[in-house]
Amino acid sequence: MKMSKFTRWLMAAPLISALAFPTISAAAPQKAVSDVCTFEVPTHDLVVSKDAKKNSTSIAYTCQTGILSIDVSSKAENSSVVKTEDGFGHIDVTALKPGSTDVLVSVYGYGEPARIKFNVAAESDQGTETPETPVVQEDPAIQQLKDYISQLEKLDKYENTALSTYRKYQYVSTKNRKEAYYAFANTIVPNYTKLVSGIKAVKTPNSELKRINALYIKGSSYQLEALTLMKKALYNTKIDSKLYKQANAKLAEGRKLISQFSSKFEKYTNKLLQ
Repeated sequence: MKMSKFTRWLMAAPLISALAFPTISAAAPQKAVSDVCTFEVPTHDLVVSKDAKKNSTSIAYTCQTGILSIDVSSKAENSSVVKTEDGFGHIDVTALKPGSTDVLVSVYGYGEPARIKFNVAAESDQGTETPETPVVQEDPAIQQLKDYISQLEKLDKYENTALSTYRKYQYVSTKNRKEAYYAFANTIVPNYTKLVSGIKAVKTPNSELKRINALYIKGSSYQLEALTLMKKALYNTKIDSKLYKQANAKLAEGRKLISQFSSKFEKYTNKLLQ
């Protein structure tokens, strides 16, 4: 069953990135995405329609341990035919106009993306009117969850700035060491510091969300420690490989905790939306 837009928003919005491991070598994994992830698609045939059941579908995916939803991204090869929206464990595909196109699914740090083909047809103008949806009073717990996510969304700008800059220096050598150091000192660490401070300041409306958010705080704090160690490792002309090794260990701890947060938050969300 395809998730509602609100459900997708709930599950995708609060996933603060678990950073990928850096390296001071030039080698990168070359496995294709199809080697590390499997995909399930209810239908490859969509219709341009106001009926969401005809107009859209979801690509469900499962990837090997260590790959998080934040590592997975998608785009339509022909963005005028369909649009994609990345979520937690799934990618939503919506028809825009008749035609055929592939949706490309990439995993950060891996090679060739997976290709999933979609065909979009036009619908006759002789459609039936959509029945009016009855108004359902919202559960107070849902509003609490909205408020929680709303607070996290305000931190997006810090996360996006830190992460986009960090990814430019995934591989560091003596040639780009100085440039990488200034990026860590002036952009990555300051913005990630604001991000972590913001997560700590988030108000949790109940004890269960408070416990879940605590994993968030701890995991992101480990990642901030790792970024600070990387900055120190790059300070001198000779890159300090010992500090980089310590940073990788901190990243591993942070990724583990953020993965736990993601899992527990998904269960909490699913319980409310049943």
